[in-house]
Amino acid sequence: MINNMKWNFNIDEAPSGHREKTKSVNKHGKEITLKKFVHVPCLIATKCGLVIPSKKLECGRWNFLAKNELPLAWCAYLEHPHNELTNTEETK
Repeated sequence: MINNMKWNFNIDEAPSGHREKTKSVNKHGKEITLKKFVHVPCLIATKCGLVIPSKKLECGRWNFLAKNELPLAWCAYLEHPHNELTNTEETK
């Protein structure tokens, strides 16, 4: 386990995502504004002893869990270090 990954047992503090406005062009060539829900992935610990990647859905449920099931704990999901790798390779 990575040292900076700590389990948080306060499920209310888990990332829940947000709505984001994006612009797109429809089939008639007209620019339109769309509202899209952006999920924030995290790792969750389940009551059956599994650790799985999940996200809180817009309706309030957790992805991969039953309707009324809550995770025991959550921790932030690490992103791929591709930016750090690119910067390291450029400095060589």
